Amino acid sequence: MNERLGDFKDNNAHSCGRHGLRINPAALKPREDPMDADSGLIPAVFDGFTAWKNGRNGAIAGLVGDVSFKNFKVSDNKLAGIEF
Repeated sequence: MNERLGDFKDNNAHSCGRHGLRINPAALKPREDPMDADSGLIPAVFDGFTAWKNGRNGAIAGLVGDVSFKNFKVSDNKLAGIEF
């Protein structure tokens, strides 16, 4: 939960039942020291994602820490391209 995100680069999601990419609430808050909930947040970067024709959203995120979506392309998803 507080671990650093590995590489997330150049992924695709097409015709998924609900969400192309879903970040669960409170599930992604990477910290400098994962064992210390008071240590500083570090960025989690999702780079180069394409989502189309998914059943609900291309991407969705709830209560997250320092998260960045870079170079996202979303199209023709049923509800929304990106929802926060």
